[in-house]
Amino acid sequence: MLTKEQVKHVAGLAKLKITDDEAEKYSIELSKILGYIDQLKEVDTAGKQIDIDQSGLVNRTRADKAVAWDEGERQAALQQAEMTNNNLVKVPKII
Repeated sequence: MLTKEQVKHVAGLAKLKITDDEAEKYSIELSKILGYIDQLKEVDTAGKQIDIDQSGLVNRTRADKAVAWDEGERQAALQQAEMTNNNLVKVPKII
C-alpha cells in the first residue's frame, strides 16, 4: 500500500498541492489501482498474439510513379487552373 508521504511526493512532482486528508484518500485509491495492475501481471499471455485492430481493414496503396503528360494534356490541365504564370499553377499561401 502506498503511504501518504509517497502520495505527497508524487503530487509534488506533478506540482499539485494536496491536503493530508486527500493524501490519505488517494493512497487508498492508488493502492487499489496498483493492486489491479498486479493482477493483470499474473495473466499468462505467453503464445498470445497481440491484435490491436479488430476491423480487419488494411491500407492498400499504389506505387508512386511519375507519368509524363503530352503537351495537349498539360495545356488542358493549365487551362482548368484559375491562376497560372509561366505555365505553372499559382496557389494561395497557406499558413
